[in-house]
Amino acid sequence: MVSHLARRKLNQWSEERMAGAIEEYEQEVTEGHKPKLRFLARAWNIPKSTLQRRVKGLVSGYRHASGKSPLLSAQAESELASLVKMLAERGFPLERCDIRRIAFQYAKINGIPGFSAGHYWFEGFMKRNPNLSLRKPESLSAARASGMNLTVVEQWFQTYTSLLHHLQIQEMPSHLWNCDESGLQDHFISKKVVGVTGKSCFQVTSGEKEKRQQSWLGSIRLGLTPPQW
Repeated sequence: MVSHLARRKLNQWSEERMAGAIEEYEQEVTEGHKPKLRFLARAWNIPKSTLQRRVKGLVSGYRHASGKSPLLSAQAESELASLVKMLAERGFPLERCDIRRIAFQYAKINGIPGFSAGHYWFEGFMKRNPNLSLRKPESLSAARASGMNLTVVEQWFQTYTSLLHHLQIQEMPSHLWNCDESGLQDHFISKKVVGVTGKSCFQVTSGEKEKRQQSWLGSIRLGLTPPQW
C-alpha cells in the first residue's frame, strides 16, 4: 500500500529547447514537409503533448504556462472589485453567490465561452484582491444608516463638549456616566459577505421589527455598574 504520493513536478523542460523545437517545426512546415512531433520532442528532450499544444496554437509562445489563467481580464476583475467595495461601504455588501452571478452575467454578455464563475474562480478572485475578505456584517436599519454620517457625529460631539463646559464637569470624571442602549433584532440572520479588509462591515436592513432592548449604565471613575435592564 502506498503511504505517500510524491508531488508531480511540472515544467521540467527548458524554454530554450522548446523554442528550438517550435522553430524547427515551423521551418519544416514552410519547406512543405510534415514534421513528426514525436521525433521532434525526443530530439529536443521536451514533452510531446506540450509541444503539440503550442504548434496547434492552444498555448501561445514557448515559455512555461502552468495553471489555468482567469478567463476574465484583469480590468474586468478590477471593476468588479471596485463595485464590491463601493456597495460594502454603503451598507449593501455582496455575498459570494452575488459576485459569482455578476461575473457569470458579464461573461455571458461579452461572449466569453467556458466561464462558469465557480467556486475555484471565486477563491482565485479573492486571492487576487487581498483587500477584500469574507466576514459577517452587523445589522443597521435604513433610518440609522441615513442618519449616521461624519457631519452628524461631529455635531453630536460638539454639543456634548459644549454641555460639559456649561456644567463645568469636563474635569470631573466621577460626574460622567455612560449609558449604552442596544437593540437585538430577532429577525436578522446574516450570512457572510465580502467587505473591505480592515474596515467595519455593516448591512442595511429594511426595518426594525421585533427586537429586545437592553440598556447599560456605568462609571469608569467610580467603578460602579448598576444592574442591566
